[in-house]
Amino acid sequence: MNIKNWFGSFKFWLLLAFLLRLTLAIVGGYHPDILNHVDWGNRFWQYGAKNFYEQSIWGVSWPNQPLGSIYLFALIAKLAHWCFVVAWWLNLKLPLFPSFIFPFLEAKLQIILLKMPFILADLGLGWLVYQVGQQLTGRKKLALLGMVLFLFNPPLIYNSAIWGQTDSLVNFLALWGLWQFYRRHYYQGWLGFLLSWYFKMSLVVWAPVLFILGWLYRRDLPKIFLAGFLIGGSLAVISLPAVHHGNVFSWLWYLYTNRIFPRQGHMLSGNAFNFWSFLYGIDLSLRENIRLCGISAKTIGRGISLVIIIAISGLSWWQVSRKNNNFRFQNALWLILLISFAAFLFLTNMHERYLYPIFAPLAILTTMGEISVGWYVLLSLIHWLNLYNLWWYPHWQWLENILQWHQFFLPRILSLILILIFVRLCLFAYNKGNEKV
Repeated sequence: MNIKNWFGSFKFWLLLAFLLRLTLAIVGGYHPDILNHVDWGNRFWQYGAKNFYEQSIWGVSWPNQPLGSIYLFALIAKLAHWCFVVAWWLNLKLPLFPSFIFPFLEAKLQIILLKMPFILADLGLGWLVYQVGQQLTGRKKLALLGMVLFLFNPPLIYNSAIWGQTDSLVNFLALWGLWQFYRRHYYQGWLGFLLSWYFKMSLVVWAPVLFILGWLYRRDLPKIFLAGFLIGGSLAVISLPAVHHGNVFSWLWYLYTNRIFPRQGHMLSGNAFNFWSFLYGIDLSLRENIRLCGISAKTIGRGISLVIIIAISGLSWWQVSRKNNNFRFQNALWLILLISFAAFLFLTNMHERYLYPIFAPLAILTTMGEISVGWYVLLSLIHWLNLYNLWWYPHWQWLENILQWHQFFLPRILSLILILIFVRLCLFAYNKGNEKV
């Protein structure tokens, strides 16, 4: 294969993206959040699955993620242990084994392994952007451009390879599930979508897309319900070892309502550049029960988000039910983009990472010519600044000074810019012409 063919191969770009992330995972730092994942994974084996969520002693903070994430962290903890055991055995048996690596393994092995599923999920999303883009545009070069736009987007690399967060895995599973559902592969669709919720509930706001696809294929409802029942039942069986009391279904309800959701922080804004940061600035001490015009911010945020989601979902449903089922996956991507953006901007207790879901659909729509590359770059830049804000890694004093200037004045401006971009996207989302956003 010559150099020109290399650059035209999606496998080349996947490999390059992997090597870049792997290098950063090894030599880069990590966010303190990942120490939670280390602690939860280690203590899972100490406390056991059944009693895990009922414990009160934790190294960093209480577990506030669902069972899928905890299972994953526990498996990685065990893998790290056995990798260290094997390395130590080789050290004893082979005189030339580099013993000096053990301080590094002790300090970073488990952290690097914890980043790996999310690095691989990044690659999975890049591959999915390529596959969907190729199907929608019919052009491999455009699909490849979308994959490159996604895989080499700095804030997305920052999220998985340096921060070590779970967003890429949750997004890959949900988007892959919806794509499979659209293609009438109902078992794979339910598997992806329900597994996403099993790892984290952050994309529950995508449920309207699933309902619209269900309406589109309503003649297949028996097949859809059977597939959902079997996949949901399988996840219930996997959960059995962790059931502390009652049956598996009552315990899962208890887990989410008494152990997951109540432990989410309940901040007004968790450093997200959104509507609440625009109004009140970056202040993590503010709670979501703060009142505006006599109504709690939490209620206002849910109300605004609900109105927007109902409006844009209703328009999509109308396209399905009144326009001869004229609903393509392109429409689903617009819906995913706008729902995710609205939730980030107006719901309370949003963290900076929660803008991640817009970028895979955004990359595909950009390559289709429906959104300009300039908007994609601008959104990526603002998202990266949001991730950098308050963490300050790597430490660039000049940038920290700019973001903190005049009590975080720039983040408030950037929050307003995001709101204006969202409004513009809404206005042009279903434009029948060829005008770019």
